[in-house]
Amino acid sequence: MVGIIDCGRLADGRTFLVTELVRGPNLGEFMRTQGRIHWSLACDLGAQIAEALVAAHSVGIVHRDVCPEHVLLEVRDDGSYWAKLTNFGVSRMSGNALVDPAHELGSTLTRTGKIFGTPGYLAPEQAVGEEVDEAADTYSLGVMLWECMNGRRLWEAASVEDAGAAAPRGARAAPAVRGRAGARVAGAAAPAGVGA
Repeated sequence: MVGIIDCGRLADGRTFLVTELVRGPNLGEFMRTQGRIHWSLACDLGAQIAEALVAAHSVGIVHRDVCPEHVLLEVRDDGSYWAKLTNFGVSRMSGNALVDPAHELGSTLTRTGKIFGTPGYLAPEQAVGEEVDEAADTYSLGVMLWECMNGRRLWEAASVEDAGAAAPRGARAAPAVRGRAGARVAGAAAPAGVGA
């Protein structure tokens, strides 16, 4: 995750947040310029993003908008990439949150009942406005990794409404994934009971 340097409240009541500067593209920009990402890099990036999600989930935060545009890539000195998950703006506190929902922080995070997220990466239950938990983030990560290794979107949805309209009819099995390493990614992206 992107490191937080400072936060607080200004004299006029507005709040502020200062984060580290990440020098590099987001994953969506990276894929548009590089095309398909080699499976070993996709696995490395996926593991880093999964670690960030585990950290968020361990304190009761569900991101709800895991997508390539919310992953920043910084090049390390050895040429490898450091993936940093950002944009927790539509996240919500899960039932096991360490922050009291009545606390100021808990009250500023979005709640269930509205559809939030990036079309094409939404878990089926999220696309129809149902309550989501950590599994929705895992689903979105699987969809994103499938895209990394195939160089194209897994599900096409122009809007949240399009994603929601497709969900009640039942999701189709994920298209074939190139290479052996991608088979597990497709399994992570398939809704429960699809392709099993």
